[in-house]
Amino acid sequence: MIYPYETRENFCPPNLQPVVVMGEISCGQPNTHVTYQQMMGHQQPRGSKRRAPARSHACPIGVKGC
Repeated sequence: MIYPYETRENFCPPNLQPVVVMGEISCGQPNTHVTYQQMMGHQQPRGSKRRAPARSHACPIGVKGC
């Protein structure tokens, strides 16, 4: 995918614009309407993290799982 790259300045030759290909910015013609910034801004929903139960540091020697 060739994403358009939003920028204030355009130093590309006429008929070309800043684009991103595999994370590298260059001049070209994008083949999608979604900008690189929009594509990278969508994050996956975060799931709830499970915390491990607190471990007691006063385990007897030789007991597994402490």
